Amino acid sequence: MKLNKMKIGQKAIVDFIDISPSTRRLIEMGFSKNAQVEMLIRGMSNSLTAYRIKNTVVALRDETAENINVTLVYGGSNGQ
Repeated sequence: MKLNKMKIGQKAIVDFIDISPSTRRLIEMGFSKNAQVEMLIRGMSNSLTAYRIKNTVVALRDETAENINVTLVYGGSNGQ
């Protein structure tokens, strides 16, 4: 599953990051294999989404988040 397809409250484990111009920056922010990430909130235009990773909140654009592959570990409060 791609990170940008997560729903609010869902938690996942990072599987891998596709090679892209932003790969190095993502790794520096904590997006590494087996890191836990939680989707917190999506912006009104859906172009920016806030995620919690390693006790830090980061906002990513959808085109960046689609380069991160994850496996869900918690479906969120609505069970999705």
